Amino acid sequence: MLIKQAIIKFCITKVIEASSERIDLQVECLKSSGHSPEVLIGAINRLLLKTPFFPDASMVLKEIEPDKGDTTIEAQTVVDKILEANTQTGSALAAKDMIGPVGWYVVERFGGWSCITNLTYSDLGTARAQLRRIAEAAIINKTSDPKLEYSQKAKGELTKLDFAGLIE
Repeated sequence: MLIKQAIIKFCITKVIEASSERIDLQVECLKSSGHSPEVLIGAINRLLLKTPFFPDASMVLKEIEPDKGDTTIEAQTVVDKILEANTQTGSALAAKDMIGPVGWYVVERFGGWSCITNLTYSDLGTARAQLRRIAEAAIINKTSDPKLEYSQKAKGELTKLDFAGLIE
């Protein structure tokens, strides 16, 4: 009942019309998430300051666990390190130290350091997107339980790398 009251309070504060069926459905979804009512209510209250939209269950759960499954920021950090190293050094050894093991894994999958150093300005947008996709795949492989043989092999290689120093 407390969760329902928090959602109703949110709707009143933000002047959102919501049917009791909609609210009850969200309450049931939130209760089945396994989080305590206090945690759920805290997330709903934080959303009050962040969004003008109805606090559906997915929004509340993302407020509780914002980074779960989101690899985009981590992947972009890896790509930024790679491209920064490309502007600061031409040496593969110096770049490998600067980028770190995860970044170097991505560079190898991209075609090696020579492919990075031979990028032209017109290639940069496409290369950035490709590098980010490779980095995202590496991070997902590292943190998931892959089913394909190729992905299992990649996970084995990635397990040896240090992901702890990914974001500094």
